[in-house]
Amino acid sequence: MKKHKSLLITLIISLLFVSNILAQTVSSTFEISFPELHNKLKIDDNTKYDKNLKEDYRTAFYKLISGADEIRQFEIGVLIDENMTVFEGKQIKKIEREGKLDSLKNFIEEHKNKITKLMWGKERFGADSIRAIEKYIPFKDAFKAKNYDESYGYWTVIFKEFPTLHSSVYSAGMKIVKIKLKQVEGDSIATSLWRDTLMQVYDQAILFYPKYKGYYLGQKATDYYAFNIEGTELNYDTSKTYMQDNYAMFMEAIEISGDKTSPRTFYYAMMLTAYQFQLHMIKDTTVVIDNYMNFSSTLDIIKSNQETPERIANVQKIAGIVDKIFFSLEGVATCEVMIGAFQPQFDATPEDTDLLKKILVVLAKKDCTDSELFINAAVNLDSLEPSASSAARIAMLYIIKSKYEGALSYYEKAIEQETVDTVKAQYYFEAAKVAKELKKWSLSREYCEEAIKLKPNFGKPHLLISSLYASTAGSCGSDAVEIALVYCLAVDKCIKAKTVDPSITKEANSLIGTYSSRYPNFADAFQHNPPINEGQSFTVGGWIGRTTTVRLKK
Repeated sequence: MKKHKSLLITLIISLLFVSNILAQTVSSTFEISFPELHNKLKIDDNTKYDKNLKEDYRTAFYKLISGADEIRQFEIGVLIDENMTVFEGKQIKKIEREGKLDSLKNFIEEHKNKITKLMWGKERFGADSIRAIEKYIPFKDAFKAKNYDESYGYWTVIFKEFPTLHSSVYSAGMKIVKIKLKQVEGDSIATSLWRDTLMQVYDQAILFYPKYKGYYLGQKATDYYAFNIEGTELNYDTSKTYMQDNYAMFMEAIEISGDKTSPRTFYYAMMLTAYQFQLHMIKDTTVVIDNYMNFSSTLDIIKSNQETPERIANVQKIAGIVDKIFFSLEGVATCEVMIGAFQPQFDATPEDTDLLKKILVVLAKKDCTDSELFINAAVNLDSLEPSASSAARIAMLYIIKSKYEGALSYYEKAIEQETVDTVKAQYYFEAAKVAKELKKWSLSREYCEEAIKLKPNFGKPHLLISSLYASTAGSCGSDAVEIALVYCLAVDKCIKAKTVDPSITKEANSLIGTYSSRYPNFADAFQHNPPINEGQSFTVGGWIGRTTTVRLKK
């Protein structure tokens, strides 16, 4: 028994020894034929690709292919050992006798894979530029001819083996896979598989073309929304997870692409913001407001960059939908809530221009302009980024709140900063109206006259002066006749108004009718001391101090 056991052990050791010898024969044969793969081009787990060795790797790769072809031809008898160029014929014959040709072929395949893996994604044509071109040309032709089934076969090879061959591989792949999805509608298993494939296309596109990440991620997020969220019941844990993932995709795409983002991306991102707020996944109203502001302001920039009416209208439509989503959210889009959200931020950073602009835009869209926060934000922004238009807007806010001193002050700032005469004339006129409210009659007339100097065909300031005279007539005469003569001066200004600006003729004529009915009658003027006659000159007293031609009621 012990003798048999000893013989068995000896046999096993012998077999292992022979096996090791044979393995060494295969290994040494390979090493002799491919010394470069064991020296300069040796690849292990720590090897990093060196672009300077690109052609050396490709040469070795094609040499491996030639070696595999030699073995195949030798096996079928079309190549004799004496004619081999990659391997030594005698060694191949020896390995064949030992039944180890498959091991040698495995060595070849293993090193081909190593080179392919090392160069994958690093070189446009990978390790096998011949195969890349052989697949790309018919793929391109078939895709151009809309033969999508044929192009798909070539595309899969390119997608897997040559991921950086051309960016069109990904745009074409997206279209092909979406066509495949339509072809399998109704088949849930096939649909799921093709959806996964489409996501893989996006992921690989992002991996190898990171400069287009924003675009690809936005496209991926849009399809992900259609696959997992659209038309589904949202108040489930699975749906919530999908929403969180999808929301993160859209937000990253927007952050990367900015005003180059596809407009519809903002629609989906706003929808997901709203869904998550309604489901209490987003609890901070400030997040909702910030998202809305970011989306809305970026869409404004995108719209301004469009060159055709159709594109402008499309962006405007999406911006309108984003507005509608936001302002329909209960618990967010009310003046009270938005002011409550913004007030602590304003108190903490009252000179943050981005915050100030955000406050002004959001509150204005919701008609919350009569709030103290709105006015304070406008005032702070104007002090940081002064402009005539900003000062004028603040003046208007003060008027709404009947704070006329503040309004006058800001119109005067607007006048000081404005450089366009016609616009400055308008600011003078607005300031004149405010001065009238403050009963600053002389200042009001002065501003009207400045407006007229800058814009000679401006009729409204003449009418305003007319109303100043009419409204203060009682304090500009020592008796009833002199008071009534103020209306002659008022009519003078109405006539001047319609002369320089025919567009206000109707309004001017109406005032002329009213004021002329208040002229002094002939008898009272004749009995006045001294008597006053039709057509004579008369200087009105008081603050007015201007001369008119006497007109009397007969």
